[in-house]
Amino acid sequence: MRKPVLSGALALLLVLVFLSLPISAGTAASEAAAEEASIAGHWIGEVEIPGTKLGFEIDLAQKPDGSWSGDISIPAQDAKDLPLGNITAKGKDVSFEITGVPGTPTFKGALSDDGQKISGQFSQGGQDFPFAMSRSAGLKAQAKQALADFDAIVNKGLQGLNVPGIAVAIIVEDEVVLAKGYGFKDLEKKVPMTPDTLLAIGSSSKAFTVFALGTLVDEGKLDWDKPLRNYIPWFRLYDSFASERLSPRDTVTHRSGLPRHDLSWYNNTAISREELVRRLAYLKPTADLRAIWQYNNLMYLTAGYLVEVLTGKTWEDGVRAQVLSPLGMKRTNFSVADSQKDSDFSLPYQEREGKLEKMPFRSLTNMGPAGSINSSVNEMSNWVLVHINGGKLKDKQIINPRTVQDMHLAHMPTGETPEIPEVTPADYGMGWFVDSYRGHGRVHHGGNIDGFSAMVSMLPQDRVGFVVLSNKNGTGLPELLIRHASDLILGLEAKDWVGEAAKSKVKGEAASKEAEKKKAARRVPNTKPSHGLDAYAGDYFHP
Repeated sequence: MRKPVLSGALALLLVLVFLSLPISAGTAASEAAAEEASIAGHWIGEVEIPGTKLGFEIDLAQKPDGSWSGDISIPAQDAKDLPLGNITAKGKDVSFEITGVPGTPTFKGALSDDGQKISGQFSQGGQDFPFAMSRSAGLKAQAKQALADFDAIVNKGLQGLNVPGIAVAIIVEDEVVLAKGYGFKDLEKKVPMTPDTLLAIGSSSKAFTVFALGTLVDEGKLDWDKPLRNYIPWFRLYDSFASERLSPRDTVTHRSGLPRHDLSWYNNTAISREELVRRLAYLKPTADLRAIWQYNNLMYLTAGYLVEVLTGKTWEDGVRAQVLSPLGMKRTNFSVADSQKDSDFSLPYQEREGKLEKMPFRSLTNMGPAGSINSSVNEMSNWVLVHINGGKLKDKQIINPRTVQDMHLAHMPTGETPEIPEVTPADYGMGWFVDSYRGHGRVHHGGNIDGFSAMVSMLPQDRVGFVVLSNKNGTGLPELLIRHASDLILGLEAKDWVGEAAKSKVKGEAASKEAEKKKAARRVPNTKPSHGLDAYAGDYFHP
């Protein structure tokens, strides 16, 4: 890769994103350790470049031999844990370099008398700019402290929104800071929900299909932007141009031109995936290719079938090999039948006239690539970790960081207006909605399948992620709890998301009852249909 020419301090920090940096340890000698200032810990600071301030975070640690190690992250540039070298601390004088970058970017400053701040000059290539940084407990420690009373918020939500049970995992940087079950996975028997309980994640499964394809991109077996016919020669849509030009990227960004057409597959579990893909040729579009965003499960079925074609395996085995196994997600499965064979799974529930009742499991089978995965928040934590750490889980690179970033980029505007001012209008990436929450970039995808509601949400620049899985049909509690947790962790102004939703639920139920009364009052007694139901029986077809 050609190294960029640096023309200023801003260029210095842009280059950090694109260079692969070697790991370098500090060089302070052990015999001088006693003379060194105590600079160990987490620091947050800014470099004052003309016209802007560029924030950074630094971690410094002293080794047993007295030498120092450290790394720097620059959230605005998506640069994470870049190694520092030549770290020295003599008295109050502190200096360190970002290794492997042209121009020798160097921080030189002085520790304040109270040991809480370091300020000085940042230099590179002959240019100097002031910097200052202050000690911080670090986001992980801050999150743990902020979430001390989070249980009360969750329990308030369970009661106020009439949800039987929920499981929550919160991930910060490289650590799961909270993983817990609340309420019941079996309401009748009062069996508690746990962080290992299996629940359906619904359409949150879509990102797994994309991730599997992403690993195939890394292997050189797939190009997101080549026509799908390069891989499935017989592929055809109703529109001839779309048939020729539809790409794998189009299938996972909801811009094929097709509306949902869900009735063409719903409850049809006997037909094969290949046959469903072949039947796309008979479904009429409502827009041109890439003209508008239209959520479409059948396109994700097609993406899943593409996994089968490229791997020579079923979608299930392909995702297991490309995604689940590398992430250590051993109990995660693709069938509610398999979940019920596990020792820890949740029953599905719905609310009718204010009362919770069990409902049947929904089996998707052939439409699995769009939404059939079942998992626990403990195992889903690894899924989030790999996304907020540039495709890496612990010390293992699972997928190319640029491939992960591509999934998180906005590829298609949805055209939808958010219901609250704290959220910006959403775009769609690949398997993820992309927006911002109270000024923090966010990627997320929910899932709703009979008896279960899920939400997976991440703030990539903050390296914070959430998994919330519930066992109630169509509840908004997962998203509400994520907003609460985000506010607490990021130190944002508190808002009673759960309390407001509970009040709205009460008002909505009252309005619904009043509407039913009005409807009943308009009904004419002692009437019957003009024809019996048997008069409507017969075979019908679309002309």
